[in-house]
Parts: sequence; C-alpha cells; structure tokens
Amino acid sequence: MATNLALINGHKGIDRYLVEAGIASHLSTLSRKLKNGSRSREEEQESLAATAVRRSALAAALIQDAFRARSFHQIHVTTAIN
Repeated sequence: MATNLALINGHKGIDRYLVEAGIASHLSTLSRKLKNGSRSREEEQESLAATAVRRSALAAALIQDAFRARSFHQIHVTTAIN
C-alpha cells in the first residue's frame, strides 16, 4: 500500500495525506450511496459510522496540528536559549 511505503521511507506528511484521502474517498462513496434511495436501518448506521469517522479524522488532524505547533515552538525556544 502506498501509505505503508511512504511511512517506511519516513515521509510522514505524505502517509498522513494518503490516509486522509482514502478516508475522504470512502466517505464520499458512502454519501453517494445514501443519497441514491431510501435509507434502510443498515444505511442509517453506515451514515452514523461515517459521521463518527469524519469527526475522528478531524480530531486527529487537530491533535496533530497542536503537536506540530508545540514542537515548532519548542525548537525555537531551545534555539533561542542556546
């Protein structure tokens, strides 16, 4: 899988992008399926699952952003002290 290859080679940004792109593609497919007809109980649960995945992906992105900002700040503080 391209994501694993990117991760193994140390391309952390690319592997995360590929994971997010895969999730977005899957959610798009689910959304199209849900719009094309009446919703059964199973489709309703898929919709709820898709919403949960979307929220989880957003939370992960926000956490990653916070860690990146903290790391960036830490490097600049350490550099300024030295």
